[in-house]
Amino acid sequence: MESAAPVISQVSLLLILGSGLALIIGLRSLAGTLFASALLILFCAPFLAAALGDRGMALAAMVILIFILLHAARSMVGLFIGEAAANTMTGALAADVVRYLVRIPALIVRRIFGW
Repeated sequence: MESAAPVISQVSLLLILGSGLALIIGLRSLAGTLFASALLILFCAPFLAAALGDRGMALAAMVILIFILLHAARSMVGLFIGEAAANTMTGALAADVVRYLVRIPALIVRRIFGW
């Protein structure tokens, strides 16, 4: 089994480069989020490796990257349609995620018991 350490270092390097690019473009909040995520991955990697193993560490990195991509999408939408609309869009998407997280277990129980 190969180690996830090279993957984590590559992800951190890409996040740091992305934060520099975001600063050049002028997206300060996105740059801060990317840089903080890179530091989080770098400093928490040994603890995650000990607690979750190599596959769990890669999974944790992917979850962090998903949150970063969502934040980047919100920032880009904020540039095009405005901050208020981006906040409304983010709230609606978050409500949909929570709704489906509640609905999925109910659907599983319905399928099992045939209700």
